Amino acid sequence: MDTRAIKEQLKEIEEELKREVLRLCGELGIRDKTLRNFEYKTISLCMLEIRTENGRVYRYQQLKGELERGKTITINNWRHEETPFRTLNRLINLYRATKGVMKANEYLKREPC
Repeated sequence: MDTRAIKEQLKEIEEELKREVLRLCGELGIRDKTLRNFEYKTISLCMLEIRTENGRVYRYQQLKGELERGKTITINNWRHEETPFRTLNRLINLYRATKGVMKANEYLKREPC
């Protein structure tokens, strides 16, 4: 298989992954443009726990995005009981896979055919 064919296949895979990530963003109600433009270095799920003075505990799950500068931004959050864990884990895995394929495509663009 030559390099040109590999480039075409990777481009198709990248486009399909991007479509799926955007679909999942819509399903989760995420409107973050930085996420939709694949500008975060990576995304992850974090847990936030807030304790009040009277002893009540509120738990939240936060979807965080890490920028190239190392700064993290909260993209969206959900109450722990209402968190769609499966969908979020799928989104995170697909986003990371998309970034990997994008990096491979960039590398192949620099390589001569």
